[in-house]
Amino acid sequence: MSEVNVGLERAGVSAARRLGIFRKIDEYLREPLGSEPVAASADLGRSGYNWKPYGRLSLQSQSFVWDLEENGVTDLASGELGVTHLGELTSYFGGEVGVIQGPEGDLKLLKGGAERVWIPQELVDKGYRFIVHTHPVNHVPGELTQAERAAMVPSDMESDLEFRAASTETHVEAVVNKFGDVTYFDRLGILPAPAGWVPGGPVDHAGLVVPVSEPRATLSEAAHVRYAREEG
Repeated sequence: MSEVNVGLERAGVSAARRLGIFRKIDEYLREPLGSEPVAASADLGRSGYNWKPYGRLSLQSQSFVWDLEENGVTDLASGELGVTHLGELTSYFGGEVGVIQGPEGDLKLLKGGAERVWIPQELVDKGYRFIVHTHPVNHVPGELTQAERAAMVPSDMESDLEFRAASTETHVEAVVNKFGDVTYFDRLGILPAPAGWVPGGPVDHAGLVVPVSEPRATLSEAAHVRYAREEG
């Protein structure tokens, strides 16, 4: 077994995902000289460049980059991805990524754009909805400095809170910044979580993404309208 394969295995990368990585590496090595690297991001976000080089990502995050670059969405096992990985991914892409959950509790990881991530309509129709997404910011999501409050600067979570307040869903969601800091919220607003963990939320006590406790909660009509508009 190669050193790379051993490293991926120790990082918790599944056998199927490891096989996909090695196939991608093989495809890349077979490309003629001068071809663009397959791991180069086409969506560089607000900054115009990747905030974190591919080579500095953890092996687990590198494995997700391959899938997201090619497909924009990939299946996710419970506990396979942590908030630190989400921070790395949003730093690498310079934009948002998100985790959605289906009616049976299955998870998928999505790549978004510079300022938002959306659910493809076919997955909306199947009952998937967000449980985690990222904001490519340095501060804890939703926090404002005293000066920003005085200047009435809107929170980076303003639209998230407005959307959830108008929805019928009751599950806890999480927003993660590019350092892996987490803010939890539901339809009533931001939840205080001094210990960094909300029981029943989409992040467990070890910082890993897991299904929320209400896997059969349905999307509201407002959510359908919003996602349909964003897809169009």
